[in-house]
Order: sequence, then structure tokens, then C-alpha cells
Amino acid sequence: MARKGTFQTEPRSAQYDLKQSLVRTGYGHLPEDLRSRALAQVDVQKAHWSSGFGVLHKAWLAVVDRVLAPNNVAKLMYAMYKAFTNQYISKVQIKGTETAESVKAKYVRLGADPATLDGITAVIGEVLTA
Repeated sequence: MARKGTFQTEPRSAQYDLKQSLVRTGYGHLPEDLRSRALAQVDVQKAHWSSGFGVLHKAWLAVVDRVLAPNNVAKLMYAMYKAFTNQYISKVQIKGTETAESVKAKYVRLGADPATLDGITAVIGEVLTA
């Protein structure tokens, strides 16, 4: 027989806060060193969630606000420009395994507008230096 659905009365954030409080209290029997490591891990997780998933996410939001939305780029093309943004940051800016021209050429072959790609790279440079 199929399992019946359950109605969730509390929002997920309340359940997460409950779990955090259990971790912070150490479930009543954790040694102090384990408790402090658990608290540090909780703080790291909270920092990651509050920061918005790091550089890639901040760069993408800036690209949408400064380049794609003002130029009325079709929403269907957003996925390609997001892939370009992620690959440009990862391969060119962080790892340095590819050149900016090779990444741009790849996306121009896929149908991206070269002027839009130039605007994206300028915005990425501003976001990464800020």
C-alpha cells in the first residue's frame, strides 16, 4: 500500500534551529572538544549559507543585474551565459588552465554574442577584485 503523505506543521528553518540547538548543547553527553568542533562546523555552515554560495553566485547575480537584464537578453540564453560565467571564473581566473580568448571563442561558436561576453568578463573582473 502506498505511503500516506504527512503534513509538516513547522517550517524547515525551525527544524534546523532545533537541530542546531541540539548540537550546541552537545546532546548532553559529548566531550568538550567534540562539542567545540561541532559548534565550529555549524558556524562554517551558517557562513556558507549566508554568503550566498561564494564567488560564483555573487558573480552571476552581478552579471544578471549589470549585463543581461539591461541588454534584454532572452531568458533562454541565461543558461549559456551562466555556464560561461562559471567556466570563465573557474578555468581562467581561479585555476588558470585556459586563456580568456579560448573560453570566449568556445561560447561564440555556441551562439553567444561577443559583446555580451566582453561585458560579462568586465563585470567578473570587478566582482573578483571587490
